[in-house]
Amino acid sequence: MSSYTRRAALTLALMLSSLPFKVDAQTVSAGDRLNLGLAMKIATEFGEQDWPQMAQASRTTLLIAPDEQAIICLDDAPEGFERQSDDLLDCPIHLAKTPHNPYRIRAFTTFGRTPTVIIGSPYSAEPFALWIGIWLHEHFHQYQMSRPDYRVEAESLGLAEPGDSAGAWMTDYDFPFADKSLNEAFDKVGRTALSALKAADNDALRKGVEAHIQALNDFEAIAGPRSTRWAAFTAWQEGTADAFQIHMLMKTAENAQTFGLDGQKSNFLRTAKRQQAQMESRLRSADLARDKVLAFYALGAAQSQILERLNTDWKTRYRTEPFTLKLLLEQAISRPSGQ
Repeated sequence: MSSYTRRAALTLALMLSSLPFKVDAQTVSAGDRLNLGLAMKIATEFGEQDWPQMAQASRTTLLIAPDEQAIICLDDAPEGFERQSDDLLDCPIHLAKTPHNPYRIRAFTTFGRTPTVIIGSPYSAEPFALWIGIWLHEHFHQYQMSRPDYRVEAESLGLAEPGDSAGAWMTDYDFPFADKSLNEAFDKVGRTALSALKAADNDALRKGVEAHIQALNDFEAIAGPRSTRWAAFTAWQEGTADAFQIHMLMKTAENAQTFGLDGQKSNFLRTAKRQQAQMESRLRSADLARDKVLAFYALGAAQSQILERLNTDWKTRYRTEPFTLKLLLEQAISRPSGQ
């Protein structure tokens, strides 16, 4: 879950309004510091190498533990939070006691003055690859939201219902997932995306992308302009975040020694491969009625990986031409191979 949805904003408001306790002389647990610190280091080491201006993205995180919550990387924390003496990678830590069940909190990112990842504690004193991957996915949303015109341009898609000023349409859009003809068309979209992704050489890749774009055109003709805009936005926002997550976990496994993770290399590799296999499975047997919004997560992840294979400047264009990966694919194959 991500974005500045009404649900996320309400959740955050409730969290920050139920802080009756003064904090004791405690701080974020060693395990929480370890996992969040690793996630931030991975984003810095690899994410900032690949993605233009990622260093400018917020890292602010509201970390929920059983008895307290910590806001990390925010200078002016809300009332009820107390600054701790120790920082995390030069990020200030503010802590508050709070009574609620963190197991019910899913990770998401709010959009506001400072895009904030809200995530439960990893509850692990060891590196927890899955949790780190989830934080990296959410951090990519912070990167997306760092675009100066992100909110205005997202609202200009015209997908909000009357009275929705908080972006609830991002997760609550009434897409016709059960429509039979739309499912049949999306099945071809999924299969052509997977075929392009698995192409053996550049010629097969480009032909695969051409077939995929034609399948997308057929799908969009059935979906209509409004639902097409939502589907493209979701693939752009959530799918690319999934691709980023997989890539960062793979890079961490390949460079485990850099982070002192020699004994954890297999965990990061296994987690990345599991995420990749799950994405490919959703494309191989594409089913909107079954997977709903997750089908577009898988689609966008595959499209992002295909763009990476096409070896273009798509990551720059991702920022300048937002909310559609199809356009980037079309631009990529319109150029001579290798450019």
